[in-house]
Amino acid sequence: IAAALFCTTISAQSVINFEASEGYQLGDIRNQNSWQVTDDGEGNFISNQIITNEKFSSGAFSFKNAYEPEYGDQFFPIIGAQKTLDQPLNYQNSTISFDVLVTEDDASNFEMAGYGISTDEEFYPVFDLAFDYAGTLKVVTNIDYDMEDTGFAWQPNVWYAIKVEISATDIKYFVNNALISSTPNFTQINVVGLNFLHDNYGGDAYIDNIIVNNNLTVNDVV
Repeated sequence: IAAALFCTTISAQSVINFEASEGYQLGDIRNQNSWQVTDDGEGNFISNQIITNEKFSSGAFSFKNAYEPEYGDQFFPIIGAQKTLDQPLNYQNSTISFDVLVTEDDASNFEMAGYGISTDEEFYPVFDLAFDYAGTLKVVTNIDYDMEDTGFAWQPNVWYAIKVEISATDIKYFVNNALISSTPNFTQINVVGLNFLHDNYGGDAYIDNIIVNNNLTVNDVV
């Protein structure tokens, strides 16, 4: 009896536009569709990470990664929101895109990251894009969150379409469909969640139109 192995790629897409039709409502994003926000270590959660209709790239709502006046400057970006994905993103073949508007330069560093969990249960960045306070975009280069400058200059109050392509060997970053950086896939672990964070030096970021494409390989023996 002969058996043949066939590999089939199945593409699964999910979209987050923060709209009422998806079950979102204006106000605190915490616990809306499994989103969580930063806590202070004493059981208190920041309260102004919100679904808003102030600015949006599509629909009528977006997520506002806002400055937190009750807390001071932070050493690194920890203020914001996090979501565990319903299904991990395949590190060998997946893409994620989202729209971003940052209101000020010379203020906070804003980071948008996808993270994974290693076999030794450590949280590592699979990809990480930073709108640096100096007006450039940076990307992560290793598990210690070291960043390199892409040379791309961003402007305040402009929507940018970000896309990250993940393969087994590379992480490619695009802005408005133009490639700005390619780094090695230094973790080679699946993306299990998303972070949108800042270090609380001022300004806000708006996130909208998150599209996740997860390309899964299924092996069939016939």
